[in-house]
Amino acid sequence: MGVTVGRRVALAALLLVAGCGGGPDVGLLTGSEPVASRRGLRDLAQAGPVPVVIEGPEAPAEGAVLDALGKGIYGVGTELTTMAAPRGPHLVARFGAANRGLCDSKEAETPAPGAVTLGYCDEGSLVAAAANETPAADEETRLETIAVAARAIFPDDYEPYDGYRVWPRVGVGISSGGRVSSGVGVGIGF
Repeated sequence: MGVTVGRRVALAALLLVAGCGGGPDVGLLTGSEPVASRRGLRDLAQAGPVPVVIEGPEAPAEGAVLDALGKGIYGVGTELTTMAAPRGPHLVARFGAANRGLCDSKEAETPAPGAVTLGYCDEGSLVAAAANETPAADEETRLETIAVAARAIFPDDYEPYDGYRVWPRVGVGISSGGRVSSGVGVGIGF
């Protein structure tokens, strides 16, 4: 007896989903406060462009880094710039150097090939930071890592901390037997 068409479709879908799950491994650094960094970013973005410091020997082009950061920050209309001096709150995107001293305006001295770290600094203190757990081998991976790090330190899923929100949820599922289904739901948080 052969495999039915429904099982073939389900197996193909399972393999497709398993293959799409890869991405950079990014973790929050100890002491990070993502809710505080999200609120700080929101306030900073309302005041004007958000300053970004890009540093390190493996840093991609400035425009590519700003684009990747923009893709990683959801729900806040954020204009990013490298033109403003980071005297107050700012972001630090560090490539290819150790993640120590992110907020003290000094380049890290310890080379760490493939390291990617994103930090949100306020008044010289690190509010939140995320770094890759496996080295980023190429520029495309470094940019993807910086976007994932931005999502980690500026989470868009914090309804209990930010008052009234309506978050639409859209999902698509595949059942065994080859049927495709979809659904839309709305969550309300207070």
